Amino acid sequence: MTVQSSLRISLRALSRNKLQTGLTMLGMTIGVATVLTMISVGTGAETAIEDQIRAAGMNLTAGNYKVKTEDDFGVVEPEAYHHKQHPPPIMRIPVWNPAEEVRLIPVHAEDDPLAVHDHPTARQRLGDSEAGLGSAATLTSGDANAIRKLRGVQFVSEGVHQNVHAVFGDKRWFTRLHGDDYSLPKIRRAWVFKRGRFYKASEEKNSKQVVVLGSVVAEKLFGTVNPMGKTITIWKQPFDVIGVVDSGSWMVPATMGDDQFDAIYVPFTTIHRLLNLSKLNGITITCSSTGEVTSVSNAVTALLKSRNYG
Repeated sequence: MTVQSSLRISLRALSRNKLQTGLTMLGMTIGVATVLTMISVGTGAETAIEDQIRAAGMNLTAGNYKVKTEDDFGVVEPEAYHHKQHPPPIMRIPVWNPAEEVRLIPVHAEDDPLAVHDHPTARQRLGDSEAGLGSAATLTSGDANAIRKLRGVQFVSEGVHQNVHAVFGDKRWFTRLHGDDYSLPKIRRAWVFKRGRFYKASEEKNSKQVVVLGSVVAEKLFGTVNPMGKTITIWKQPFDVIGVVDSGSWMVPATMGDDQFDAIYVPFTTIHRLLNLSKLNGITITCSSTGEVTSVSNAVTALLKSRNYG
């Protein structure tokens, strides 16, 4: 029997049983559609999970380090413990004081836990002293540079984080200030820039007073006005707006009170310069692959112990 004869017989049989043929075709259509739908849902879920992981940045954070020592001070900062044994030399500089004309104060970083702060701090001189730092700072840029050399580390961002009032004209918004490294956008993979850009390595190196606004802060201070090229004040100091960052993922929405977009970003070196600080209160790290997170975490822990207590 030829193929043509087989087809002719099949079509004749189908035409004689139209109801049965129609129900069979409907069942096959529903079955195929169900399989395709399940495949699509599975693929979509997999993509969503991958997007969420990318948005998180595969980060691990090296936080503050403290150790309990046999010391009159109890729990002390590691650097402070070394300073106790080898105190830094005391230098003096003139500082303007309305009551005493010019007087001398010790030169030291104001996050040195053993320093005696018998003078107005930089924060008090600049204003906004009610905002303040988040957590005690113990890490240093030297720690961050050492972490960068570890195997499996992809990006590293030094961090100084605190709460501040951002002011533009008669508008004032209490928000989170992140002093970070210029490489932070490579870590925050869910970011998109609605306007402008992030600060550059040269601006970080020179401690420039530039600021990137989270989309929530930009809306609260400027409304629908383009903030690019405008100047806001932080601690009564001018900062030029160079960018506005927003979320590029529906899994990381920009909402009031969050830590990414209800926030502002400046070079960490600028915070150090203005507030006379020397420490970091966070180091954010990404690994080259998710499989290296545990090994990198262990390596960072060992490194910090050796640097601070070795």
